[in-house]
Amino acid sequence: MTIQDFGSIGEFVAAIATILTLGYLALQIRLSARASIAEAERQTLSEYTAHLADVYGDERSTSLMLRGLVDGLDQLSDAEAMMFSARMSHLVMNYWIGTAMSDKKLLDEEILTRMHQTLSMYLRSPGGSEWWEKTGRVGWPHLVEDFEEYDGISFDQWFKSLRGAEVAAAY
Repeated sequence: MTIQDFGSIGEFVAAIATILTLGYLALQIRLSARASIAEAERQTLSEYTAHLADVYGDERSTSLMLRGLVDGLDQLSDAEAMMFSARMSHLVMNYWIGTAMSDKKLLDEEILTRMHQTLSMYLRSPGGSEWWEKTGRVGWPHLVEDFEEYDGISFDQWFKSLRGAEVAAAY
């Protein structure tokens, strides 16, 4: 074997090593992308559920939200109406972030669908609808189409199924 033969073998080994290295790097990038997507989903769900826990975490907060959704903003004090509006805005913001993440394939479509269903139910309630007309449509014009075509379960149907028709009627 000549030195040229050894050089050819070395080039061949180097080419194989380069291909293996590129394959390994591609695999690492793919795994890193999957981990990023999983973390983004986890963070979005964590913030969404934390907000829901805050909204319904105690009797006072739950009562405020129910009165706002069932009775409307006019039945709340100014401070309560502000809190209700802030909570509704936060829910819409979470949904909006979810749509942006879904567009970038960072959030599973099923998760976004569940967020949409929940928020749409709220926006179909008497108080949620009133809030949406006064605030939501103005503050979130790019989301109007998402909610005005919703044909899922209404807030009243959900509330009655949750508490029974007699209890729901008392609210």
